[in-house]
Amino acid sequence: MGAVLVVVGAITYFLAPRVGPNPIFGLRTGYSLVSHEVWDKSNRVGGVAMALVGLLALVATPLIVWAVPREGTAFTAIMIIVIGPLLATTGWLFAYTRRLAQGTVPAASLRVVPLCWRRMALPLGSLAVVGVNALVAWRLLPLGRVATHFNLAGEADGWSSRAGLVLVFVIASAILTLIPVIVNLVASREPAIAISHLGGLYMPPGRGLAYIGGAIALTNLFMVVILWDLVSFNTRGVHLAPSLGGVIWPAVAVLLAGIIGLFFVYARRAGGPGDAGGDAGQSGDAADSGDGGEGEVR
Repeated sequence: MGAVLVVVGAITYFLAPRVGPNPIFGLRTGYSLVSHEVWDKSNRVGGVAMALVGLLALVATPLIVWAVPREGTAFTAIMIIVIGPLLATTGWLFAYTRRLAQGTVPAASLRVVPLCWRRMALPLGSLAVVGVNALVAWRLLPLGRVATHFNLAGEADGWSSRAGLVLVFVIASAILTLIPVIVNLVASREPAIAISHLGGLYMPPGRGLAYIGGAIALTNLFMVVILWDLVSFNTRGVHLAPSLGGVIWPAVAVLLAGIIGLFFVYARRAGGPGDAGGDAGQSGDAADSGDGGEGEVR
């Protein structure tokens, strides 16, 4: 995980400014998408920050494994060392990109989006699905240690306690679900947090909120698939597919395809400020999203 963060940080630093604002790659906080200038600065700083968190994980992990002999305790400590700084860095990057976006003409041209809890139904519902599946998985998993990590051949090479495994999924899902909740609350004051871009396509804040909720819901369902692969291995000795890679990569492909597909469902062709009213009637919550009066962001 630390190595992945280092690589992602480096790629973000060097390539994201070249690619430009998009819904898939780079530091996408909404604020960072208000203009190309803000996008470039955000991704330079964000890339460095992610790489530093990755380096911390790479250095801390072997030290924890050496200092904490109990596997379950070591696993939990490693997750705290990685996830804690990652969350803190993410929060700081939101604040940093917000500061960059404030005062820009595109951000000032947007109207606030009235708070609508219906937009959060999908992510909250998917969190409930993760919770129910985690409870069932906990009852099915054997007592004692369970396999949690595998090599490329699908063979177990890392273990944890049953409770530790289940809690990782529940906590990760809960943290993910907080994202659309927080973004909806912030968008009722600062709508720039919910916009998105892809070339000539533009997603105004009202639709951006629906997109974020759908993307998080898909990610939570992806976690359910991985959880049941772990249950299958620990109860029957086999993965859901011939190897762990056979489970993860198709699931990742489906997840990415779903997130990209959602963008095209909610985005529209960028035009003048007057065409923002075209959102009315095209989204399930258009009546209360405030899309109809939002300004255009190029």
